Amino acid sequence: MVYRLTEEGPMKAWISSMRSALRGLLRGPDFDVVLAFIAFAALLIDPVATHQVTELTPLDASLALVTAVPLALRRRYPVGVLVTIVPLLLVCLAVFHPDHAAAGIVMVVVFTVGLHGHRARALVVGALMAPVVAGGVLITSRHLDSDSAAKTVAYLALVLGALAAGDAVRARQDLVRVLAQEEERERAALARHRFDEQRLRYAHELHDIVGHALVAITCGPPPALTSRVESSQPARSPRSTRSRPAQPRRWVSCAPR
Repeated sequence: MVYRLTEEGPMKAWISSMRSALRGLLRGPDFDVVLAFIAFAALLIDPVATHQVTELTPLDASLALVTAVPLALRRRYPVGVLVTIVPLLLVCLAVFHPDHAAAGIVMVVVFTVGLHGHRARALVVGALMAPVVAGGVLITSRHLDSDSAAKTVAYLALVLGALAAGDAVRARQDLVRVLAQEEERERAALARHRFDEQRLRYAHELHDIVGHALVAITCGPPPALTSRVESSQPARSPRSTRSRPAQPRRWVSCAPR
């Protein structure tokens, strides 16, 4: 049992570190470059795999490269990348028909728009671009049959679903950020309250110490302490007593008049 517990600790730490590393990789700019390369490869492989074309030309490769390059900037300019990629994808659909790859690229870009773009503008632009791409897939398709309309509706639903997913993730991130800020404010207020309490306690203690010291200075020593001091002194000779008559002691009263 103890051995199993000691093994679970490093395993959980390794899993958490791998998750943080994966999140950092997905959020970094290097992943966008890799994504652009994957999009370029998908645009070239899709029409050949689906038997839309028999062979690719240098023009097809050039169009695929120009279409995939803007994906490297999708986080910085999400709406601009979407507006740039959609016409290029329509040209690719008209030339060598990468239907599935075009729908997947639009889903990725629309998801990024919903996640990083300005909310109202991003939703409007994404909602407008989704039917454009779906209609482009339908119009540029070589084989129009009864399933073409169903495929177009499916593409449209997928693109709009990606837009809604991006907006939902952005709303969740905003909620987590607001909760973290509220927790930070509560911690700061609690620390300030503890500091004020400690300062007030020190002030009370200092007030009591200074007050007792002032009372002791004003009233003098108590009578019991004075009698003890006199008894401890040696007895004087009768001559010194006669030559110096005793004077009455005066005590300062501390009672209020």
